[in-house]
Amino acid sequence: RVELREWAQLPARHRLAAATHRITVLTEGVLNMQTTLLGVIAVDPKELLNDGVERELVAQLIAAMQSAQQAFRGNNKPGDVEAALEGMSRQFEGVKLALEYISDYVKMNGLLLYRKGMQRVVGYFIEQECNSFLRRRPPRSR
Repeated sequence: RVELREWAQLPARHRLAAATHRITVLTEGVLNMQTTLLGVIAVDPKELLNDGVERELVAQLIAAMQSAQQAFRGNNKPGDVEAALEGMSRQFEGVKLALEYISDYVKMNGLLLYRKGMQRVVGYFIEQECNSFLRRRPPRSR
C-alpha cells in the first residue's frame, strides 16, 4: 500500500492539478473579456494571452539552450557534453508536453506555438554563430 502511494506521486499530481486549475481560471477570465480600446489601440485579450505564452516559451527554450551551451566551453569530457545535451532534451520535452497539456485549457495550438518558438530560438542561435565568423558585425535588430 505504501509503494502504491509512492508510485502514484500524489503530491506532484496535486501540484499539477492546482496549476492547471489556476491556468484554466486565468484563461476563462481572459477569453471572456472583449476587445478593449486603449486610446486608439485595440487590445485583443486572446492575442495578448497568446503573445505572453509565446514570450515565456521562448525564454524557457533560450534558458535551456544556454545551460547546455556551458558544456561546450572549456575543457570538458565527452560525457559532460552528452549529459548536458540529454538534460536539454529533457527540458525541451517537458516544455513541449506542458504546452500540449495546457493547449486544451487555453484554447490555442500548443504544438504550433512550440514549433514557432523553437524555430525562433534556433534561428537566433544560428544567427549569433554566423555573426561570430563575420569581420564586420551587422547592427543588432530588435
